[in-house]
Amino acid sequence: MTAATTLWAALVCSGCLDGSRPEPDALEMQPDPFADVPLATARAASLVTWNLETFPLTNQTPQAVSAYIDAWQDDVVAVQEIVDVDVFFAMVDGMAGYDAVLNDDPGAWMHVGLIFNTGRVTVGNVETLFVGDSFAFPRPPLKADVTITLDDVGPIDFTVIVVHLKSQLGSGTQERRRAAAQHLHEWIEAHAGKDADRDVIVLGDFNEEVVATPTDSAFEAFLTRPEAYEFLTYELNAGLDYSQLSYFSFLDHIPVTHDALQEYGSGSTTVLDLRRVQPRYQDSISDHLPVRAVFSPEPTSAPTRVR
Repeated sequence: MTAATTLWAALVCSGCLDGSRPEPDALEMQPDPFADVPLATARAASLVTWNLETFPLTNQTPQAVSAYIDAWQDDVVAVQEIVDVDVFFAMVDGMAGYDAVLNDDPGAWMHVGLIFNTGRVTVGNVETLFVGDSFAFPRPPLKADVTITLDDVGPIDFTVIVVHLKSQLGSGTQERRRAAAQHLHEWIEAHAGKDADRDVIVLGDFNEEVVATPTDSAFEAFLTRPEAYEFLTYELNAGLDYSQLSYFSFLDHIPVTHDALQEYGSGSTTVLDLRRVQPRYQDSISDHLPVRAVFSPEPTSAPTRVR
């Protein structure tokens, strides 16, 4: 029995989208859902963004979430929509080898944060950004400096920013997301390589797809600067994948600075369709699927991508 099959039998975890945008009742359950899913390894780091929909959605949500993360052994999991802070930290306290931080936003209804693997991840210089700018950031982003130590590679360093941008449709809400992207770009331009690492990764719920004409997109500040940024989720969004289940849309993204592409190397980015192994996933955990980027620092030169 493979290690993947053992995890499947013990925890009933995750599989991949097949790119056909099937309705939930058309999904086929996978006998070994880990077979083709890139995971963290001794020489590859994994970073996940996961909107946990008004966590905890049910009383069973914390146990399910912690079981998936424990099975995957991801290095960093960026989370959004943490409503019950006490339940969240109680969940993390029960996860062997994990710790967590949330943004500092007193009185807020929901929070963003990071869950991280203390066995090989150190987190420092944690800061809540754009406090008071509720127009662009109804949920202030969390920034942290993250170091992940890999076998035969050594430490790789990032500045990680977790976001949950304004939701809903309409020009007014899109302008708020546009302002957020512009402010993030300006922050990265001002801080990267100075008091923040040049390798910057933004993880979160962007509440908009990224495949529009760049100048029509809320994320114009990123998309019109291909020499500076790349969305690791761009090709998934341009295909038939989705991360949000209510509208079959791709809202959860991972843009990175080009300096981070050397650490990404021959890595991969995947949507984890947990409905393949948990049919009531949307009712019991979230209306968003987790999205994982695996960073494989070898080869050391940044790959060339053509869109």
